[in-house]
Amino acid sequence: MKYTVYSVTCVAQEFARRIAKVSIDCNMQLDEDEYVAKFKCTLMDIVLAWCKGATFLDICKMTDVFEGSIIRCIRRLEEVLRQLCQAAKSIGNTDLEEKFSSAITMLKRDIIFAAKQSLPIVTEDSTATIKICRAYVICSRKSKRLGRT
Repeated sequence: MKYTVYSVTCVAQEFARRIAKVSIDCNMQLDEDEYVAKFKCTLMDIVLAWCKGATFLDICKMTDVFEGSIIRCIRRLEEVLRQLCQAAKSIGNTDLEEKFSSAITMLKRDIIFAAKQSLPIVTEDSTATIKICRAYVICSRKSKRLGRT
């Protein structure tokens, strides 16, 4: 069966509605429509395009959501998938574990995870450069406080 973003959104909202009804049956104070409205699926098509290989520039052009929000969403999704992968592994479901791992591989690429890369090895030459850069940053901050730019 071929799923579309719209059909998945409808399924997610239906599950949210069912959860809200059960919560109300358990005497929890909850507005069903308000609860369902909290499930926003605005970035689903963005994440899908990213997983299919779109560039970061392409996905930014698809929406008016801030770039940082897109990055945070995809990183949090990767974190959830890692936890689900561990859960599948702990219960012995290798098929599900492989699916989660595959999803992680599709997500974890390019600029969104660039900051997560390991830092380069610092040598004596680069230590001197780092000290100079730090001194420049400190001087720049002092100049801005004093009104000099």
